Amino acid sequence: MQTSTTSKLLVSDIASSVDRVPSSYIRQISDRPNISDVDIFGDSIPLIDLQELYGPSRANIIHQFAHACSSYSFFQVTQLFHFQPRSRFALFDSYTALLQGSLCFSRVYSAILQ
Repeated sequence: MQTSTTSKLLVSDIASSVDRVPSSYIRQISDRPNISDVDIFGDSIPLIDLQELYGPSRANIIHQFAHACSSYSFFQVTQLFHFQPRSRFALFDSYTALLQGSLCFSRVYSAILQ
């Protein structure tokens, strides 16, 4: 197996020499999930666009946060990093009262801090 020029082993390095998944990584048929047993709701993960957070759509965006937390317990955000770092922390501090104590808020806030 020839490794790339980087010091880390890459997936492509392994893939070039392995032609099948090792049996230790394959679940027994009885342990595999059955897709027919899974409820499919057609829902997708909520995506909240923060671009208009300080504009006329502010109330709608806050409503989206609350709905995503109460209905899904998680969500995705876009346009977060166009805020200055200090503004990002102020943004989530301002929602502490709205989402205080919810697991959803804790996960979002911890992800922002990373």
